Amino acid sequence: MTAPLFGILQLDRGDPWGYAELQGLVQAWLQDAGGFAAVGLAVYLLYALATPTDKSESERLRVPVSTWMLGMAALALVSYAIYLALIIFKKGEVPVPPPPPPGESPKPELPVWHGQAQAIALMIGGLFSLLGLCEPFVRDLYKILRRNVSFNSSGAKRFGHALGTYTTGLMSRRLLIAVGGAVAAYLAVGAVLFAIGAPQLTAIWAWLLAVGAGVALAALAVLMLFEAEGPVWAIAKLSFKEVIRKRVLWVFLIILLPALFPWQWFFPSKPSDELRNTTGTITFVLSILCLVPGVLLAALGIPDDIKSLNIFTIVSKPVERFEIVLGRFIGYVSLMTLVLLGLTGISVALIANTSVSPQARAETYKARVPHRGKLEFKSMLAQDRQEKKDFEGTNVGREFDYRRYIAGHPDSPQRGIWKFATVPTDLERPEGDRVPLEFTFDVYRMTKGEQDAGVLTNFTIATHNAPQRQPSKQEGAEWRWVDADQGADYAAAVQRLLTGALIDARLAARLKGGEPKTDQERAELRLAQRMKSLAEKLKANGVKVTEADGLVTTEPANVSDPRPGTPAWKAVSALAEEFGFFELRGKRVLDYTVMGIEVPAGLFRSANQGTPGKDERGQTLPRLAIYVKCESPGQLLGMAEPDLYLLRNELRYEVNFFKSMIGLWCRLCMFIGVAVAASTYLSGILAFLLSAGIYIIGLFTDHLTDLATGRNIGGPFQSLSQIVKAEQSTAQVTDSAGTRALMFGDKIAAWFFRRFQNLIPDVESFSWGHFVAEGFNINAEYLVVNLVVTAGYLLPWAVLAYYLMRNREVAA
Repeated sequence: MTAPLFGILQLDRGDPWGYAELQGLVQAWLQDAGGFAAVGLAVYLLYALATPTDKSESERLRVPVSTWMLGMAALALVSYAIYLALIIFKKGEVPVPPPPPPGESPKPELPVWHGQAQAIALMIGGLFSLLGLCEPFVRDLYKILRRNVSFNSSGAKRFGHALGTYTTGLMSRRLLIAVGGAVAAYLAVGAVLFAIGAPQLTAIWAWLLAVGAGVALAALAVLMLFEAEGPVWAIAKLSFKEVIRKRVLWVFLIILLPALFPWQWFFPSKPSDELRNTTGTITFVLSILCLVPGVLLAALGIPDDIKSLNIFTIVSKPVERFEIVLGRFIGYVSLMTLVLLGLTGISVALIANTSVSPQARAETYKARVPHRGKLEFKSMLAQDRQEKKDFEGTNVGREFDYRRYIAGHPDSPQRGIWKFATVPTDLERPEGDRVPLEFTFDVYRMTKGEQDAGVLTNFTIATHNAPQRQPSKQEGAEWRWVDADQGADYAAAVQRLLTGALIDARLAARLKGGEPKTDQERAELRLAQRMKSLAEKLKANGVKVTEADGLVTTEPANVSDPRPGTPAWKAVSALAEEFGFFELRGKRVLDYTVMGIEVPAGLFRSANQGTPGKDERGQTLPRLAIYVKCESPGQLLGMAEPDLYLLRNELRYEVNFFKSMIGLWCRLCMFIGVAVAASTYLSGILAFLLSAGIYIIGLFTDHLTDLATGRNIGGPFQSLSQIVKAEQSTAQVTDSAGTRALMFGDKIAAWFFRRFQNLIPDVESFSWGHFVAEGFNINAEYLVVNLVVTAGYLLPWAVLAYYLMRNREVAA
């Protein structure tokens, strides 16, 4: 994901990961995590073998080697040997995607399942390595879970006892006076606001009251959880209280809290961008407020314990060392989760009760549920074009080549086409029998044109029952129906709806007559049957249809300019259902503005009827295709795949904002986990710097991918050579021994970058602020995948922390 540009949602890196990518993610995780596990297992076994047998018993217990570990190591070695042999003999290779066309940004490859022999061998080798290395970890983790987690009656009793303890503590006289005074003062403020007639301030007051009560109840539940039996909960409680006593968190909150107020309170902005700016700013500030103090405190926790000698008291008790790591992690995450919950509630309270311009509310104060298609560009047939190849959209030379453009002219054959392989059934019977089609296009002006009037655009929507075809040079620029007879029937049906005479005397006689003999008679019979079917659909839509003596009539309908909710709209919907075709001409489209048109739902009922056939190339026809044409001469209309979509539903902005914080919570867990794991071996500052470095590099995974795959112009060694020689990066490389040595060094560097890349999480895939800022709903599957990826990323760090903590000398 990238940040929104000029007020639009951009998905230039492809759609977020969903359930379809889970298989590929699991395979990639086994390959990557298994590769590091193989290195760790080899180092561990070598260290264990190098340990002298005359060492003390405690030394040998710290590096145990079981038969299971040796067996898994042997199986992993065999798997990696097979993988190496496959590479040498070039068998079972995973296909490499072709490089992107010149001027087009590459999209990251989706984590799909690869069934090739090399991918399977690498995955199996990683699985065996993980099974071998994690055997002590799993055994001790099971022991820790049995000690700290119980689901019997004793656990319920302890919870009840903790509840009684905290209730008794809250009932002390001094605390009751303080809490009662604060509540009374807050209620008094609310009464004053209500009395003076300030509805927005009163609403903010009520929201903050609800947020405070919710956070207080959540904090009480967390503290009671910490009263459970087990050292993990005791250490978590200790960590929770330590952070509260420290001033780092409160300093961050006090300094940056004003940044959570709406943007328009401080800075003027374009009315339609008020909510975008506010959401983007608050999301960024929330990230700083939660991540920086959370990671800093987590990195300093264990090193401070060692420095103050507190850890000696802990390890002298019957406490597993990994319980210290788990307790610290749970304590820090619990506190920062409460902070995140409170700050999010405050932000939503201020946004929801602040005056926002009507343009901003119409564009972004919602959570759209879109249905997207695949975009392609078409023009005249390839053999009739000067380039002798299919049109792929025009590149206007902008540095950011996210969009391609079609030329504007009444006779232009260029089209941007969105193809939908599926059509949701909930679009067949929507309220008002209409479905919004929204879009945001870029207008690139070749001439001055008519300022502030937009460009004229035609929308043609056809189902697989009414396929359209590219024009040839002899036919002109207009796209035509594949079935010309069906197109003629549609034009005749439009004229008959305008007059109201669906079946006149001539068509009625044709229905009663015998077998047609001429082409004209066959065309009349076909049209009469179509009109009879259309009449049935009109009646189903609630349109009055009169039948008498074989004649079928209805009220004349202005189908050339229908309005939703009118009889003409019902007629248009029936027409679209019968023919699978709808067209809107002359829509004025403004530059970078969220706009839309209404589409009759009958079109989607037609789309879901029957099975799509094949086109002239043998490919399956889409159930629905939307053709966009620019009519204004001298203008170009720019579009990208996410710029047009069918609107399925609109949900609440506030709920969507809270959902976006799940991505931030995942990042919080990941980097607190990294900080805690690193602090088991490094000092606090180094652990913090390591976590911060991984996070910052994770913001630039695209550039890291370019370095790892060699897609950039020149590697580090070649670039360094050009800098020394004062050469341009695009200068032609000479074929010499020195150049070949530099390129070989770049290949080795790319290999190391690929290994390093596996340690870096894609931070942007957990950022959903741009979805909220642009008013798009965050699908639940995106968040579920975020949680799965977070767990997968934390597990290797947990194993590393387990081994580092167990083998660190911390006893007094």
